[in-house]
Amino acid sequence: MKMKSTDKWIKVVERRGQSILISSYFYNGVQTKYFKETLGFNFGLDHYLIVDYANYYLDSEVKNFQRQIEKIFKEKEFQYLKIIFDKLFKKGNELILYSKKIAKTKINDPITSFKKFCDLCLEFGPSMYFPILIESQIEKKVMDIIREHTHKNEDRHFSILTASRIPTEGTKELISLYIIALKYYKKGKKVDKTIEKMINSHLHKFSWLSFTKFVGEPWNKKRVIERIEKLNVKDIAKDLNDLKNKYDIQREIIKKTYKNLKFSNKDIHFMELAQLLAYFRTYRIDIYTKAGYHAKYLFELVAKKLGLTLQEFVFLTYEEILCYLKNKQKFPKEEIKRRRTEKWQLLFSEGKMSLSYHQPFLVENQKMIEQKSIKGQTACGGLAKGEVKIIRGVLEFKKMKDNAVLVTSMTTPDFVPLMQCASAIVTDEGGITCHAAIVSRELKKPCIIGTKIATQVLHDGDFVEVDAYKGIVKKVSQERYKKLKN
Repeated sequence: MKMKSTDKWIKVVERRGQSILISSYFYNGVQTKYFKETLGFNFGLDHYLIVDYANYYLDSEVKNFQRQIEKIFKEKEFQYLKIIFDKLFKKGNELILYSKKIAKTKINDPITSFKKFCDLCLEFGPSMYFPILIESQIEKKVMDIIREHTHKNEDRHFSILTASRIPTEGTKELISLYIIALKYYKKGKKVDKTIEKMINSHLHKFSWLSFTKFVGEPWNKKRVIERIEKLNVKDIAKDLNDLKNKYDIQREIIKKTYKNLKFSNKDIHFMELAQLLAYFRTYRIDIYTKAGYHAKYLFELVAKKLGLTLQEFVFLTYEEILCYLKNKQKFPKEEIKRRRTEKWQLLFSEGKMSLSYHQPFLVENQKMIEQKSIKGQTACGGLAKGEVKIIRGVLEFKKMKDNAVLVTSMTTPDFVPLMQCASAIVTDEGGITCHAAIVSRELKKPCIIGTKIATQVLHDGDFVEVDAYKGIVKKVSQERYKKLKN
């Protein structure tokens, strides 16, 4: 699909610190070429834009994609979704198996291995935007089915029926953390051989979660202990029990809801697809994160050939890496330094990537909006108050403070330690199946999603009241905040 001069760029998310390398996989992998190869579609998103870590897609391409997918669903019905998910799960599994293979075996030909890794990342690329682009249609269909059977407690039924029935890797990590915490406090906060062994096992299983988007500091023993000591000792046993039983209880509640609303088998099958979508939203990020973590040794070998460190290596696109490898050239460190310090624009257009520093860019930076309150969608009910911390990505993680209100574009698995110590969570983006919605319920943190403008209205240091029952965030004066706190 050719880009027109009248096309409008729509902001999707802002991710400070997201590596250029993983961006080159994500946003080249959503073009028509890979939707066709992986899913058999003759449409995709052939244009994408990153300006100073803010991500944009073309409004016309998104609307065309949604029209085309709606036609497919009308012809083949929504059960066709299961076939699509099966194909994406298969591609995700292929990527993980290959990344584990190169982590365990001697790599004799890093260039060939890296090329294969790139191909698998791109083939999994459609997973990045397919679930987001169909979410509104799925949510509408869920609500339509509910309304066919009842007009009471529609929002509550919707929340129950769109919740994932499968625990995410982040959920498993929290369960493991709580188990260690119980033992740690039982032993009087002493790290003996038993605790040491438990922490090492925990890190072996879950340290990859910190490598989201191929950047981030690996978790260590000190970080695990810090997180444990931020837990409320009195609540650990109950929270662990709740989390362990959550999905069994959830499945029972879903079954009872089906029965009470007298759903047909067709209705039930559709709801199962909606629940799979909720799981898949987090799964797709986990796949790239885990694959990148297992491929670190390969990355280091390739980086060495280019005369770069791993930290410098991720500031290149995969095409640049392959080109410099082919020509047996070193990549100029001056260019890496420039990408780290200057504002840049990365345009994906019909299979080609072009990075530039020359302003004006294709879109202007969004201006801050002056207003006293914002509204969004309730992901997890509750009341909270606190100082705002705007966290747009891994480069800003160190700003987070205990009991602050975490405000971000959207959360990913590496945000969990920050979410754990927040008094509340507020996001620009969302949808009831998003990562923030799932994790906030597990952490029992008040959470409002889909505000669209939270990161434009709120500033670091603002004081706010969060009413996650009503989906409202209000700015308050420092004086009022102190009174509320006392």
